[in-house]
Amino acid sequence: MSNECETWVVAVSGGADSMALLDMYRNKNYQLVVAHVNYHKRDTANRDENGVCLYCKQYDIPFFAYHVKEYNPGNFQAQARNIRYQFFKEIVKQTNAKGVLVAHHQDDVLETYLMQKQRKSIPRVFGMDTDSTIKGVHVLRPLLNYSKQDLYEYCKMHNVVYYEDESNASNAYTRNRIRHEQVMKLDPMQRKTLLEEMKHANHGLQKMRQKLESHVQKELDMQVFATLNQEEQHQLLYMWLTTFSAYHQISKRYIDQLLSLHKKQSNWRHDYKRNYEIVCEYGVLKLQKKASDTYAYTYHEVQEDMTPYYQLCTQGKTIEGFYVDKQDFPIVIRSPKPGDSIQLRYGKKKVSRFFIDRKIPKKEREICPVVENANGDVIFVSGIGCDVFHYSNNLNMFVIK
Repeated sequence: MSNECETWVVAVSGGADSMALLDMYRNKNYQLVVAHVNYHKRDTANRDENGVCLYCKQYDIPFFAYHVKEYNPGNFQAQARNIRYQFFKEIVKQTNAKGVLVAHHQDDVLETYLMQKQRKSIPRVFGMDTDSTIKGVHVLRPLLNYSKQDLYEYCKMHNVVYYEDESNASNAYTRNRIRHEQVMKLDPMQRKTLLEEMKHANHGLQKMRQKLESHVQKELDMQVFATLNQEEQHQLLYMWLTTFSAYHQISKRYIDQLLSLHKKQSNWRHDYKRNYEIVCEYGVLKLQKKASDTYAYTYHEVQEDMTPYYQLCTQGKTIEGFYVDKQDFPIVIRSPKPGDSIQLRYGKKKVSRFFIDRKIPKKEREICPVVENANGDVIFVSGIGCDVFHYSNNLNMFVIK
């Protein structure tokens, strides 16, 4: 923040931390805009908003408030964070601001570090960064060297009015418990020791990330991956996912699931967020959109392949196989179509009738692999097997679901 002509949005809740931040930077003559989110979760929520608004009127600072009236079921803290940073993003754009100032302080850093240790997290950084990007917005945390007590004392010394959030006294949230039971009980020497420990941990983490950076490619080389130790594998997966997906909250548990899956088999798929999946095949790991329920894959020769719907092999069980020669190519392996039928030993069988007779669920019917040859004949249906003309003692293609 070297240019005082730049506009910055200040995130202000009304508590001692954010009010101290606002007052400090007002006195430095920066061009400021205040953004306040009223969650309406406490009886005193309007009091906080009115207090912040009053300060802004006193010093002629533009004030923007966002009122949250409805929440989805689930994690309130995660929703609240998403809501406020989306709001900050809108205000930054509206005011052509450089970014957002937030009032995280040293106690927040220690709480975060202790939570990371407790959860055995795989972080990008231990504690908090002074400078980061959230939802494409530049976020600065200028108070990370100030303790909570320092900020209380600042407010007292400069007659800055602030408002306590009563919910901070509750132990309902993990962060609050760590604050009350650990951070608030640290003496100055213990605090210094913990900060040094975190600094050392970050030094080791950054060395590891520098070593792994060159391996973070869109398609992750699993041969290289196999040469890494477990901690490096965890970190590389975290770096890869946060680089090539829109999500930055990746749990250790999720990465453990991926590693467990990879130990069991070399080719695998795993659901990711929304309509994405992680696919490991042919020695590379990639992130891709899930295919729709209607699909068609064309093959010009006997080969192996892996898709979201089936695995194509040159070996397998008899019920999974069929024999094809040159005149059958190109073959298409696709989802079923209305009117599909297959010639069996006892006559023609409608594929839809087979699904009904076997009580196959609708979702499974929609993606059941059907093989069609160059003449447009259905020569194989997964679960039924091949037609009478493509059975042999030397089956050369197998469709495995």
